[in-house]
Amino acid sequence: MKKIKSKIISSGRALPLDIVTNKEILKTINSSEEWIETKIGVRERRFANGKENASSLGIKAAKQCLEKANIEADSVEAIVVSVGCPDNFGASTGSLIKAALGIKSCSVHDITAGCSGFIFAMRIADSYIVSGMYKRVLVIGTEILSIALDKYDRSTYPYFGDGAGAVILEYTETSEGFQGFYIGSDGSGNDVITNLAGGVKNPISFDSIMRRDCCLKMNATAVWKFATKIFPLCVNRVLEESGYSLNDIDFVISHQSNERMIKHCMNALNLPLEKTAINIQRYGNTASASVPILFSELMDSNVFKKGDLVVWVAFGAGLSYGSALYKF
Repeated sequence: MKKIKSKIISSGRALPLDIVTNKEILKTINSSEEWIETKIGVRERRFANGKENASSLGIKAAKQCLEKANIEADSVEAIVVSVGCPDNFGASTGSLIKAALGIKSCSVHDITAGCSGFIFAMRIADSYIVSGMYKRVLVIGTEILSIALDKYDRSTYPYFGDGAGAVILEYTETSEGFQGFYIGSDGSGNDVITNLAGGVKNPISFDSIMRRDCCLKMNATAVWKFATKIFPLCVNRVLEESGYSLNDIDFVISHQSNERMIKHCMNALNLPLEKTAINIQRYGNTASASVPILFSELMDSNVFKKGDLVVWVAFGAGLSYGSALYKF
């Protein structure tokens, strides 16, 4: 009996129009272009303007997927969206995207798992397909982090950017597709990347706004310590559980958190930098959108060939972490 898997049939991405350089960032923080480029690896990032939001970027990325796959929107049976800053707290971002795509009937829901969210979303979509529930699922990571940033905070403002990426997963009985996943979360690090107000526990108030408690807070040192341990662990675990080894890897698609961090982790795994790609210099850290944005760029550049074994890895707020193994 053939094993059912999910495979990617297309990918897409969308970036805001406004490009924000380090020179502009430095208008409100005490730092330097050299520090930002050396310590983080970012030269510029995209910030959404007043007309762009999580759903609008997600819609653009989704339409790209549909066009590349040459399929009708109505053939999509489910939509899973990873989003940290949704348009509102009523209708899900997935529901807004579904309506804009003109899909009459399909399952939609959002998930929140920080920068690891897209890996989690793909795991859910893969489970839908492998279980036989659906045969075609649209997965989107869309983030508008700029709205949550404190422009006076050096520990967050230079790091992040906005964007969206998407893939369409489809049923397959061939050898290609997802070979395995490894996901988890360490709740002891809930306060490492967070905001102090804006939820039900601490609603927005005049005082919280004045203290900038609604803005994203990040302990960069703690993130580094966590990520440099969990990145290699995630890569090794998904390989082991799928019956492969480091020697089998052709490429690593990493969350674009920090250029130095990615290079450090690749070195820790004894993998050459030629087996990964970095685009944080152009987009900053786009949270759960970073992995699908990078993947879409790589697909458009025809980087992968049949038989290639690729590891996806991400980590973020929660502290969450996840990896996926994919065979072309």
